[in-house]
Amino acid sequence: MRTLVRAAITGLCVLSIVFLAHAQSIAITGTVRDQNRQPLSGVTVSLAVSGTSATTGSDGSYSLGDAGSIRNLAGKGLQGAVPVIDRGLLRFSIGNAAARVRVRLFDLKGTSVVTVVDADMVPGDYRIDPYIRGLAARVYLLKIGIGSRSHMLKMPATGSWSSTTGSRAESAGDGNRGLSEIAVVNDTLRLVKNGYSYETKVVDSYSGVHDIIMTDTAWFWGDRSKIPAAKNVMTYVFLNRTYGKFTDEQMFWKFGDRPIHSFAEAPYYDMEANSSGRVYCYAGASDSKYNDFMEHTISSTTWNGNTTRVDGFVLPCAIRLHCKDGYDVMLGEEYHMFAMSRDSLWKAYLDAVPVEFDSCARWNTDGTPYRIVAPGKGEGVFNTGQKYADYFSAYLQQIGQGSSTTNQVFSCTGTPYGNNAALAGATNRHVAHLPKEQWKDKSLYYKEAPANFYAKFWHDHSFDGKAYGFAYDDAEGQAAYASHGGPEYLIVAVGW
Repeated sequence: MRTLVRAAITGLCVLSIVFLAHAQSIAITGTVRDQNRQPLSGVTVSLAVSGTSATTGSDGSYSLGDAGSIRNLAGKGLQGAVPVIDRGLLRFSIGNAAARVRVRLFDLKGTSVVTVVDADMVPGDYRIDPYIRGLAARVYLLKIGIGSRSHMLKMPATGSWSSTTGSRAESAGDGNRGLSEIAVVNDTLRLVKNGYSYETKVVDSYSGVHDIIMTDTAWFWGDRSKIPAAKNVMTYVFLNRTYGKFTDEQMFWKFGDRPIHSFAEAPYYDMEANSSGRVYCYAGASDSKYNDFMEHTISSTTWNGNTTRVDGFVLPCAIRLHCKDGYDVMLGEEYHMFAMSRDSLWKAYLDAVPVEFDSCARWNTDGTPYRIVAPGKGEGVFNTGQKYADYFSAYLQQIGQGSSTTNQVFSCTGTPYGNNAALAGATNRHVAHLPKEQWKDKSLYYKEAPANFYAKFWHDHSFDGKAYGFAYDDAEGQAAYASHGGPEYLIVAVGW
């Protein structure tokens, strides 16, 4: 039996997968430096999947080569004939017994974009048209699984199919190359040194140069023994962590209607009790458009507050609350977000999110990064009549909320999204279709699209995975929020 399956898009999902070629040589080098850009020795650098490791020398350099065996995760063939691509169609055979067949498209980060086929199929010969036209992405990996065996093929969203060995794309010719020869590298560099920030970096090739900054965590939060005791409720401390971009004289903070101060002039503030307060910080000038804020409500005995990305991102911000009973918590962006250049941070964002969220990233007219706007702020492409206004529409129908809009989900407005925090959180995280007891399971969050991948980016790069990526991100305790009695001091670190 010969069967042509012209697949429709049946669903969206996000999965983490690792596939390695049958034989890969490793040639990764680089230099590790501290926050002052000085070489950092004694750092253990390793690859999570291959197990290869090295230690940086006195000049901070490392070299990862072929050490030990690389685990072969590519699979060793499918039932029946090895699948091939023939004139744009995926061809494969199922042998003597029926098997589950799954054909999915992933982006190059391993994020699933479309499930093309997911069905039990009887023995026979099949041809599948992946039907990828119109998808909002640039390059895809096609995964074909029959039973427990699977292989990958790299392909462009439009134009001819191509195959890859390692990270090098090449022409597939007449398309008769077996998928068993094709694999994709997706490994993670891990850097560890006591007293320094733990850093990771995903690599899609076993060759290349990767220079990385690690932060002395004690330096980052300053000399806490010098923080003066408060006469009011607690002491606020302002730290310039722009890594040399601006001096303390060029960094400013402002609270409420009080006068604005530079970090050099007033690194401390004796904070009184107040409600719904915001502390703004400015980089470069006292009226700079490069400003960001944190929020708080402070009683005579308790501090409540958070960092926020509900409106958007302009400057990396992190806070550290310390209380008299020893309670100590860090919130906001992690150390590596301060060490990154703005160009690198913008690239990291664009690499991490689906193309629908690209427009959230904004640049100045001279091409320099300005801010990353939250998708629910009405400045992007998700409003009624705009390009991705229907981004959540099918999912909203699925969960019985078809009268709501995509922008209401992102902005947590309207009925029910303006007054149902649990539902708003579950929908943004793509778990609203699951039983409610699973809405608390953060391991299930953002595993399928549509979802708020803008928010996911901040969770992925914040202390303890907590961030305020949308207004009800506090649902199930996922926001960068703390509340504790007996506050002693709050350190506010601001980057560039």
